[in-house]
Amino acid sequence: MVFPIPKPHEWKCQLKNTRPITLLEVIRKSLVKLFYNCLSTIMASHDVLKGGNFAGLPGSSCRNPIITLESIIYDADVNKNPLWILSQDISKAFDSVDLTMLRFALERICLPASAVKFILSLFTKYTNRVFTAHGFTPAYRVRIGIDQGEVISPLLWVIYIDPLLTVLKKEMMDPYVLSTPSLIDSSNPFPDLKINNLVFMDDSTLISLSKAGMEFMLSITEEFYQINNTSANHNKYRGRSKLSGHFKNKKFLYKNMKKK
Repeated sequence: MVFPIPKPHEWKCQLKNTRPITLLEVIRKSLVKLFYNCLSTIMASHDVLKGGNFAGLPGSSCRNPIITLESIIYDADVNKNPLWILSQDISKAFDSVDLTMLRFALERICLPASAVKFILSLFTKYTNRVFTAHGFTPAYRVRIGIDQGEVISPLLWVIYIDPLLTVLKKEMMDPYVLSTPSLIDSSNPFPDLKINNLVFMDDSTLISLSKAGMEFMLSITEEFYQINNTSANHNKYRGRSKLSGHFKNKKFLYKNMKKK
């Protein structure tokens, strides 16, 4: 059963203008919760995911990316460094998950075949009905996506997008570098921290020292979205650029960024 929660603006009789939450059976959710607890604990203890998403696993929190972003902004302001920041919004992230690509993502982290089969069985060969003010809609076959109300869905999304984040961390072009302050004892300095993205679930922030570096990351993300049946809402792109010693807030329209 799908319950469409209204968004703040007029919904105009279109389900895309609502937040559809799937209501699941208690027994099913209990079983999946047990499976999730085992899987997430193993993945966290063995550092399986390399992309750096700050969600989906035990101990995850939005606190770390927020503090890191604040530190970058402060460092750029104090040291007069150039800085480009872009916040991305992914349209209907869970609904857009392609199950074939999800299988590839699960096999990529060497999940046992029985576990892959169990996970995919949660989202195949079933039907949904939608709650409305006039009763239930006719049942329809669900062919793509994962349930937003499912316990394991946040972890599956993190696994699904980890290949993209791993490539972004590997293919760095003009990342922002946080250096060890000179007041700290230089006999045991901390290594410089290179950062080009901060991600919590499906909210991503791209960071670069230059416009060219930002365009390079956008070309990678757009290619990944196209392959995986996922799309970013370009109208909701928000960015900040720090040039000439001060920040300028502006709305980033993708058409103004050079495609590669």
